[in-house]
Amino acid sequence: MLLVLASIAKHVKNKKFGTKVRAILKEENRHLALCTKLARTNAASE
Repeated sequence: MLLVLASIAKHVKNKKFGTKVRAILKEENRHLALCTKLARTNAASE
């Protein structure tokens, strides 16, 4: 899903909008990585 949105954001003509979308996607990607790391840590400790 994130890759699809990132691909679409590259082709948006409104640069300000594209920049905002990419910034949001970057933050969401960090959040997803953190959640995945926490889930793995919790699974390993059980």
